[in-house]
Amino acid sequence: MSRWPSQYGHGMSGHAIYLRFRKFTLKLLGRAINPHLLRDCGATTLASNCLRSAMAAPGLLGHRELRTTEKYYIQPARQIEAAAR
Repeated sequence: MSRWPSQYGHGMSGHAIYLRFRKFTLKLLGRAINPHLLRDCGATTLASNCLRSAMAAPGLLGHRELRTTEKYYIQPARQIEAAAR
């Protein structure tokens, strides 16, 4: 398994990558975001845009079945969209 190199040239652990990601998003966005939340935001955005875009979400998320994506991303996105209307 390859790892991201650190500033010292060694592979970073998963936890180190997580911490670096949060530090970077805090600096960039003004809010620390973890990788899982970014993944959720991406999938929810796809699901909110249109059904055709939502069909790309299972591959992006690594879901084997569309049902998983529908349950956790597409249905909640549709509820948010309906509430906004």
